[in-house]
Order: sequence, then C-alpha cells, then structure tokens
Amino acid sequence: MNINYIWKGPKKQNGSSFVQQEINLLEADKNTLSQCYDHCMTMLHNKDEKKPGRKYLYDIVKDQITKCNVAIYIKEKQKTDSIMNIVQALKGFGMDTTLKEFISVDPVFEDLKVSDVLNGALDKLGFFFKNHITLTGLVSRRGIKIDNDDYVKMFKGMEKDEIINYYRTELKIPNDVNIKIKPTGLTSDEIKSIMEIRNMKYSDLTKNQLTILRDKVLPDILNEIEKHINFWEIKANIINYIQKDKGYID
Repeated sequence: MNINYIWKGPKKQNGSSFVQQEINLLEADKNTLSQCYDHCMTMLHNKDEKKPGRKYLYDIVKDQITKCNVAIYIKEKQKTDSIMNIVQALKGFGMDTTLKEFISVDPVFEDLKVSDVLNGALDKLGFFFKNHITLTGLVSRRGIKIDNDDYVKMFKGMEKDEIINYYRTELKIPNDVNIKIKPTGLTSDEIKSIMEIRNMKYSDLTKNQLTILRDKVLPDILNEIEKHINFWEIKANIINYIQKDKGYID
C-alpha cells in the first residue's frame, strides 16, 4: 500500500500503550474522506493564532523576517541620522516604492518598502512574538556550533558525547531532545540570546538578536513550514482525487 493513501489519526490508549489510528483512504467512506479533507484545510489555512495553519504561519514568519530587516536598517541609519531625518528623506515617495529605486543601499535592504521603513522609524513595527520558536526546535533543526575559542578552552580532547552533555546542561535541554553539533549551527550564546526574547518590541531587540532571527532562525522555520505545506497539500489532493473517483463530489 502506497504510504500516501494511509491517513494517520490521533494516538489512542490501548492498555498500557498508545496506538495510532490508520485509515486506508482508498477504502474510506464519504464522511471519513470529508473529515480528512477538512482537517487538511484546517492544517493549511486555520487563522487561530494559537494553532495557525501552515500557510497562515508562513505569512507571519515572512512578515517577521521583513520587520527584523527593517529594525536593523533603522538601527544602522540612526548611527548617522536622526529619526526626523530618516522620515524626511522618505517624503514624496509612494508607500510601495522600494529603497533601491531612489537611494544606494546595502543589497540586504534594497527591497524594503517606504511603508516598511516609515513604520520602523515611527516605532510601529509592533511586538515580536516567538510562539513558534522553541529551544527544542533551535537545537534539533539547525544544531549547535562550537565556537573556536570554546573548543580550545573547554572541549579540546573531549569526546563528542561529553560535549553534547555539556550543552545539554548549559542550555537546560531535555534528555529526550536530540542535539546536533554542526558547523552551520547556532552558538550557545546565540541560542541564549533568542530564548531571552519575551514579547519585546522589534525596536527593543538588539541588532544581534534581529540578525540571528533574520538570517538563521526564521529562514529555518520557513523551510520547515514549506515541508508541512507540501505534505498537507499532497494529502488534500489525494483525498480530492478519491472523492471524485468515487463520485462523492463533482
């Protein structure tokens, strides 16, 4: 049986163990197929911020990346210009005009819109909420990078398991969470920096926090969300095909 035709439902207790319900979609009745399809749509499009659908969450995270970039741009501009001068320089340009259309700017900022920068300058970016960022996600998705200085001072001659145990204790990582040591990972200081964020305004985040979010943490989450979107869209398409094949829908 092709795994794509198997629907995995919630786990139910069976004595002392839990068993996951499995449904063969090819043999499912009209009502079951409809329920499964509706679940796919909820997983994709639900707008409940506590349990956002994957497409809704994707838009949220993309917006967060933009706002982090705006906040970094404002912090950089404030080194040489006042907020008043930043706002004044944007006058006369349409809200959807990008920075690259009228000034020379670092490529990372060139697609920011006038409306975005105005919101940043006037401190209207709002709060950064990290409901979708967890310690488990950070260490299992990207992994931990060992800083060169840390390796020389603390880890030289140590076995990999000893290093992992050090980070498990240092970062208070649960024993059931798999820790990856990767050269492209986050340093322990970067992980601590992100986990310290508590419903803070974008303008109150440090440039370092904003940069880690923009360049590493949030893009990783976007990649994960894209996989989830692909999974639920495939499931929905399969169910839709079966419903049509059985004459349940037109």
